[in-house]
Amino acid sequence: MSADVEFDGSTVYADEDDPIDLGLKIRSAHSGFHGLKYDVGGERQVCSNGMVAFVSDMHFDQTHSQRSSPGSRTTPSTP
Repeated sequence: MSADVEFDGSTVYADEDDPIDLGLKIRSAHSGFHGLKYDVGGERQVCSNGMVAFVSDMHFDQTHSQRSSPGSRTTPSTP
């Protein structure tokens, strides 16, 4: 199961012509093979042809067998 949450009216600008629409992606599996995952970031234009993509700046995950530990987080690696 997954959900995309957009924060209406929450647009920030990396540059004058570079708006980022903030949001949250949540994923979970009902089979128990994958844990709960949260990605905090925003949707922004990534190509001059108008293509947009979700860019995550912060990532939280928890397996089904772990206790909740909201203070721990992982950040995505940069290429």
